[in-house]
Amino acid sequence: MFPECCATREGDDETATRAHDMTSLARVTIHPVVMLTLDQDVPGQLGAFTRRLADEAINILVQYSDHDHNLIVVTDLVRHDDAARIAADWTAGSSPTR
Repeated sequence: MFPECCATREGDDETATRAHDMTSLARVTIHPVVMLTLDQDVPGQLGAFTRRLADEAINILVQYSDHDHNLIVVTDLVRHDDAARIAADWTAGSSPTR
């Protein structure tokens, strides 16, 4: 669905642009990401977090985990700030499964 998509950490668009320039991709869309750490010892963390996004009608475009156990989520640009707020609340400890 997004074969030419590049997601970046907040404020890291320049790095993504340089990476794109070194490839042969014709088009790239750069999206900010929402990043948080899930409690790996608590089952259901991914489902509970994505349910929170769904409850707010926030669509996930791309979701993956990095090698430092961070969940990376790309949402519609229009709802990015809302998703970031939910992630910040989650990180602050308001997760129902924590």
